[in-house]
Amino acid sequence: MDKLIKYGLWLLVFLLPWQTRWIYQEAYLKDEIFEYGRLSLYGTEIILIAVLCLGLFSYVSKRGRGQLVNDFKAELKSFWLLLVLLAVWSAVAIGWSADKQLAWYAWLKLVEGIGLFWLINKFQISNFKFQISNILIASGLVQAILGIYQFLTQSTFSAKWLGLALNKTEELGTSVVEFADERWLRAYGSLPHPNIFGGFLAVCLVLVILNLWQLNRRLALERPVAKKHYYLNLFYWLALILIGFGLIISFSRSAWLGFGVVFIFLFFRSLFKKLKTERIVNLKAAAAFIMLAVMFLASFPPALITTRFKGQTRLERLSLIERQAALEQSRDILMTSWQLGAGPGNYLIELRRLQPDLYWWQFQPVHNVYLMVLAELGIIGLALFVLIIVFVLKNRSGYCSLLFVLLLIALFDHYLWTLYFGAMLWWLVLAFSYKSERPED
Repeated sequence: MDKLIKYGLWLLVFLLPWQTRWIYQEAYLKDEIFEYGRLSLYGTEIILIAVLCLGLFSYVSKRGRGQLVNDFKAELKSFWLLLVLLAVWSAVAIGWSADKQLAWYAWLKLVEGIGLFWLINKFQISNFKFQISNILIASGLVQAILGIYQFLTQSTFSAKWLGLALNKTEELGTSVVEFADERWLRAYGSLPHPNIFGGFLAVCLVLVILNLWQLNRRLALERPVAKKHYYLNLFYWLALILIGFGLIISFSRSAWLGFGVVFIFLFFRSLFKKLKTERIVNLKAAAAFIMLAVMFLASFPPALITTRFKGQTRLERLSLIERQAALEQSRDILMTSWQLGAGPGNYLIELRRLQPDLYWWQFQPVHNVYLMVLAELGIIGLALFVLIIVFVLKNRSGYCSLLFVLLLIALFDHYLWTLYFGAMLWWLVLAFSYKSERPED
């Protein structure tokens, strides 16, 4: 049973970025496909539900009835009460949701995320988070290689059973960097948008650095060096270079910011605290990033980078205008929904009610997770959401730097709350960042 749970979680984490899904109910808004109203069952979701059932069965079978009752009472006096309250409040909010079917769908995704958090922190196996982290890095490496292929060939390919869609630079709606008369495809990997691809790689890149710290501390004491540790070290450095390049070609400013701020913090922390191993790893990593940047600027037009920072071209201005418009739209929703919220998954349903004359492409979630939570779950939901973050940071593990990456990205994007992959990535990182009962945490 424990092996099934372990290998199931490994498979889930490795396959998580692949978007294979069954859309069992299509949704339309003004005769156009409404992505945020589609009801889907993802392939990785089936794995997660199966592993959750196994985990619950294993947990219950190892405890008697009396112990289960005592454990439940103890949990309700701890951090887990906040998670239960968030799930319960979200279920209550379904009652006043305009689209209850969509609200139940969003609630189920929230419960699945909490279940993933529970599995990773309650599954008792030595060094489990380190094992899972290596699987996540391997997944990020595969995504980076796919993204590099897409950027170098300036094309994606369609593969229905892998959840891959065809994106052409000449088509409207494809994410590109545009300058002069050129349109350059941004890397997608297997994810639905380059910003999501970039956010995932930013998390993986910080994870590589944290694991390099851990491994190199071990290598400093190990004589002779074990072969498996030697090859693992090579794997990490290869992953750092390829994932670093993948992060560049995502051209995601929020992912660049999230990774950059956290890496600079880790760099100076190792200097000020005189952490020798960490300092050496950080210096080598910084040298690798500088090398990557120089090679990129020497091989490709520098305007690919400067365009994203200046924001003066047509597409960049349009992107900023749309984000500003979404922020203004959120104010209208918050004025009427901040107390109780519009209900899980019902942000755009409420926006349609308040502003029915908008064009279909103007119906977009506000690019801020915290405002999305406030708009859908009200002030109580946001308070619980923030308290969960605060408690995790107070009881943080050695992986808490991953959470800071997502906390920064959450200020500028919504996918960590609105999309299945983003939500699972959020709860996965939250689980890594929380110091559970296991000694290695």
